[in-house]
Amino acid sequence: MNYITRCLIGLVSATLLCVSSTYAQESETNLIESIAVAQQAGVLNIKLAFKEPLSALPPGFSVAKPARIAFDFSNTANGLGRSSQVYNEGDLKSVNVVQTEERTRLVLNLNQAMNYEASLDGKNLLLVLSPSAKKDGM
Repeated sequence: MNYITRCLIGLVSATLLCVSSTYAQESETNLIESIAVAQQAGVLNIKLAFKEPLSALPPGFSVAKPARIAFDFSNTANGLGRSSQVYNEGDLKSVNVVQTEERTRLVLNLNQAMNYEASLDGKNLLLVLSPSAKKDGM
């Protein structure tokens, strides 16, 4: 084979490798499909449904002022059709879902600082939010 033919075969092979790699990444991407919120006896229950089960609890953090709780989901896309949703259910004002190439961050915007517990149930992430204990003198 001459030099030009080898270069063309190499270029085609590299292109096919990139396309198959991109397809594999896309097929591994999970999807946030829905968010359900329910207030029960001073506790706020949030259920996030995913296309595929999560392999582990997502890393999360909270901020006191303004009161927010955030979770990061790697290889996950926003399948909700919107990036913001107002709830005004209990102390949950709204939810923002921000997607980048590597991850999706879900932010719970709250009326007050809250504690949370997270657990996995099949294709769902269950969050239980309860008011933070108030300190004396506040």
